[in-house]
Amino acid sequence: MKKTYRFSLIFLLIFTFLLGVTACGSKTLTDLETSSEITSTEETTSTESEETSDITEGSTPESSEESTSNSSATSSDTPSRATNNTTSSSQNTSPSPNPNNPANVSVILSLNRRCVYTGKGVYKVGETDFFKIEIHPQNATINYEIISSNPNVLSINQDGSFSCKASGEVDISVKTPNGTHKSSVIRVINVNEFAAEVVRLTNIERVKFSLPPLSGSDSKLNTAAMVRATETTILYSHTRPDGRRPGTAYQDLGGERDCGENIAQGQLTPESVVDTWMRSEGHKQNILTPGDTHIGVGVDFSVERSDFGDYYNVEFYWVQLFITLD
Repeated sequence: MKKTYRFSLIFLLIFTFLLGVTACGSKTLTDLETSSEITSTEETTSTESEETSDITEGSTPESSEESTSNSSATSSDTPSRATNNTTSSSQNTSPSPNPNNPANVSVILSLNRRCVYTGKGVYKVGETDFFKIEIHPQNATINYEIISSNPNVLSINQDGSFSCKASGEVDISVKTPNGTHKSSVIRVINVNEFAAEVVRLTNIERVKFSLPPLSGSDSKLNTAAMVRATETTILYSHTRPDGRRPGTAYQDLGGERDCGENIAQGQLTPESVVDTWMRSEGHKQNILTPGDTHIGVGVDFSVERSDFGDYYNVEFYWVQLFITLD
């Protein structure tokens, strides 16, 4: 009996010891796992703190926690607030263009009348007009000079106004501290010179056919031709705007004869208009009429605004009047 009791007591002590060892080992494993998780979390937190420090360097302590959260959530597509502040600061400190620095200022001259075909201004001798002057930017100041390449043909003032004095072409330029650049080309026409050239070219054609040259000395006939040229800018026809025949323009000035007439529209030079007439059978016959002795020539042009901005339709009109005088 005592042996059985003693054996049972020994067995109980051994069982209790083993149970205690097992329980102790289990608790130690759990503690180690918990310690590992805490260590991992601390390392992760430390890493994120270091990364956030790199991104949001210079942020205030109050915003560091918010910056950390934003950086973790949006680091792939949204810059941190500190980065935005840096960019904004950089933009604000960029120097703005100085409007009084000549390198930043331009002077633009706008011409009231430019031909849509050539891009040139077209004026008659004796006409006046002006350039519109624009300075960009508007609040800038700059010294400039407006220059005509030939003041004998066209004289220009520094307010942009100009006067056409003689036939020819001139370049209009603007001189600033940045240099000199060409703004426009203006063609000045003397209609009397054009008319005289048409007479000369017409007589060259008559001589080719063994015909005597025509005289262009009749002042009434020349005046009547100029009247008719102006009328054709209104009504392009051999009928006058008042419904009468073209020869009545000469008769209104005291002439006693009727006239033959050639008209043309659109040619830019005396050479081109005479060539056009000579290529047309009816006009050619008028030029080569054997019995005619005198010729009057008229030239004019119309100016109408086109559909292309500041460009204009500049149409030339040409007239020849032929008569026979004793």
